[in-house]
Amino acid sequence: MAATAGLTSALPCSFRAFHPVLAPRYGNASSGVFLDRLQTHAVMPLATGVVPDAVAPLTWANLENQLKVVDTGHLDTGLTGT
Repeated sequence: MAATAGLTSALPCSFRAFHPVLAPRYGNASSGVFLDRLQTHAVMPLATGVVPDAVAPLTWANLENQLKVVDTGHLDTGLTGT
């Protein structure tokens, strides 16, 4: 979670207050996946603090796998992440 602390501190307010609503609706606590395995769908919840602390390691692992293995080291953030 330390990696996301710097990201969320730059926001005028924390979205952490929303994670009880957003995380169960869009995230899978057992897999750490938000919506699907696209890079942006992992980065945005992590950056805004929506990912619960207990799920964050899984979400980071999914992002790392997507970036290193699936996308062979290429950033693929799409329109919403750019």
